[in-house]
Amino acid sequence: MEAFMLHGMLSGHGGAKKRHGGGIGSSGHHNVHRHSLKKLQDVTVCMQLMDYDRFSHDDPIGEVLLPLKDVKFEKRPVYWKNLQEPTVRHKEVRGELMLSICYTPEYNRLTVVVVKAKDLPSKDISGTVDPYVKLWLVHQGNKWEKRKTTVKNQNLSPVFNETFAFTVTKDRLQDTQLVASVMDRDIIGNNDEIGHIILGKRGSDTGHKHWKEVCDKPTQPMTMWHKLSPRW
Repeated sequence: MEAFMLHGMLSGHGGAKKRHGGGIGSSGHHNVHRHSLKKLQDVTVCMQLMDYDRFSHDDPIGEVLLPLKDVKFEKRPVYWKNLQEPTVRHKEVRGELMLSICYTPEYNRLTVVVVKAKDLPSKDISGTVDPYVKLWLVHQGNKWEKRKTTVKNQNLSPVFNETFAFTVTKDRLQDTQLVASVMDRDIIGNNDEIGHIILGKRGSDTGHKHWKEVCDKPTQPMTMWHKLSPRW
């Protein structure tokens, strides 16, 4: 885990400013803002300890709120504070899926590695799911070349590491979408979709960005986390 500090100043007038601090090994001394002592009476410093993730968003681990009206600045005090539950977290309603994708134009081959998923919601009274991933390509509204992973029983953060190859000509790559749907296997009834992602022009911001990198950097594997969406 790589961690860093994110700190900001919250005023009684509704204003707020943010700043990134250094890594855990840094000194922790920051000249954040210049204020008169009178103005500082209405300010609370919020410091969040973050978990850095280069493939996705950074997650807050905990935070400290320090009202500056309680600080004796003339004594340059040092405080030890217990981390509290973060007041704001990213909404992980459906979980996330990590894909690694590489296009090799020489062979018209699109290689997709379903790496892993995390934070999947439980779907039944057992408190877990039996997830697998379905993949398919879409071009001009037509589906083709479907694939699917094995099922990972009772796992909310499954690791798949399964590789699939698709045939896509270079002239069709830009206008092709890759759809990945995370499913929950039900041995009695129908399998339920947990959430899905779309990579390509019609995808989300991360879906569009990931596909563009794949098209712009052939032969290089591009890896990214994607938030699962419940809505088509």
